[in-house]
Amino acid sequence: MTRHKRILWIGLALLGIGLVFFALGLGNAPSFTPQDLGIRNAVLETDAGAELPPLAYPTTPPGASERMPRSQENAPPMIPHSIEGFVPVTQSQNSCAACHNPNTAQALGATPIPPTHYALDLFSDTDTTSLQLDAARYSCTMCHAPQAEVDPPIANLFIPEFRNPDGQFSSDLMERWKEGVDLETGTE
Repeated sequence: MTRHKRILWIGLALLGIGLVFFALGLGNAPSFTPQDLGIRNAVLETDAGAELPPLAYPTTPPGASERMPRSQENAPPMIPHSIEGFVPVTQSQNSCAACHNPNTAQALGATPIPPTHYALDLFSDTDTTSLQLDAARYSCTMCHAPQAEVDPPIANLFIPEFRNPDGQFSSDLMERWKEGVDLETGTE
């Protein structure tokens, strides 16, 4: 028998052995239903049988709650108090701005609305105390939300890193938003 035929026969034998093991493995393969694939134990294609966990939103009134740490650097802070009676937020009815206005926030113990939320030229050092909220920023609950008390089905192992130690409770976005941008050309 020539060397090439011997290699061919060995190759075919190995292929045959592999097919036998493959076939045996298929018989023992576990089967999964659509309910087994998600964390909700419900049919994912139709949402049949899906039940949302009960949610408990804060009932603490404004001014009596503790600030929550931000989820990451310069992330919008969560609302730590009840917002019942404050929503919907509209351009003509914004209860948030009454307490969080920089002119009154400190006296009320509230977090002031940051300079990035005002209609101003971001390339200058305009005083924000005399400006109006930017028309694109009046709807506070588009970014800020109350934090519900839930028991998550999967633990969150994310650990944020902050360049500024105060970053958990304050934003330095106004100082950092131009980071990496060439102001002459507007490019990175």
